[in-house]
Amino acid sequence: MIALLLSATLAAGAPEAGSFTWTTSDGDVWTHATLIEHPEPGEDRGLGVMIFGGGYATDLHWTVPGAYEHNGETQPLTIDGAPTRDADDLAQAFLDAGFTVLRYSAIREGDPLRAENPLHAQTRPFGETLEMARAAWDAMLDASGFDPGDVYVVGHSMGATRGVLASGGHAAGYVLLAGAYVTPINGGTRRLAEEAADEPGEDFDGSGGIAGWERAAARALRERPFEHAEPFRADGAELAWVSDVLADSDAPVLALWGGLDTISLHGPVLEHLLGDRVETVYEPELGHALAPDQGGLTGPIDPRVVDRIGSWLADRASEE
Repeated sequence: MIALLLSATLAAGAPEAGSFTWTTSDGDVWTHATLIEHPEPGEDRGLGVMIFGGGYATDLHWTVPGAYEHNGETQPLTIDGAPTRDADDLAQAFLDAGFTVLRYSAIREGDPLRAENPLHAQTRPFGETLEMARAAWDAMLDASGFDPGDVYVVGHSMGATRGVLASGGHAAGYVLLAGAYVTPINGGTRRLAEEAADEPGEDFDGSGGIAGWERAAARALRERPFEHAEPFRADGAELAWVSDVLADSDAPVLALWGGLDTISLHGPVLEHLLGDRVETVYEPELGHALAPDQGGLTGPIDPRVVDRIGSWLADRASEE
């Protein structure tokens, strides 16, 4: 059972800080922060964009700290040692394009683990993070006054999956950034790429070479395991596949993938399943965060990706 609560009483045009609640399977009530930001007066399209962060517990800003302490040693996480806040970069681009931006924190307020270490947060199984996302979707639509068809969904990785499933395919359109679990391909993406290491592939990202994920994607398109796949299961929950939800929707889709990311094997399969409904873009030199990746260290989301999403949203809105 989900309980909703939203509180936001600020001056018109100012960012609206609010919250919503939901109840975990253990019976605990969690409260999460929300933020609604408005474009400049006179530039408002009357449409919204709701952003869904990846992983299990992402804050309002999608913060990746520059480093963290472990066993008395400092371990870097970003290329230059500075934190990244990709949600802020995306939100500003959407505001500049005339969209109201809706976002929520997947980290509950008062989380004692988060207080001890900024990299730690209480988490729930994926199915429950989806319940959280549904609560956020309902609460923020109610607070903003938007109908589902007036809001575009932008999600990263597992957030892309949550965004599609939480909105049920009823949003105005979808932007999938390195979407996880978006097509019925079972098994770890890295393992699948290794299994196809000696097989022919296709240069899907135009890099001039064939990566492991491109060999795995080519195998999937040859053998078509997605045609007889089992339901999507995550942490014991049985859920719909993102591609099935999108196939039953008439919403346009933009899917972006990094050439350094093994999860990109879903891109060609999604394009096969949705056809012209999806615009698929590959950035050969970017990793899972759609950012530079150097030995597992990440940078901020690439400005070209941010600009492409903003332009795509503006073009779709102009077509309405």
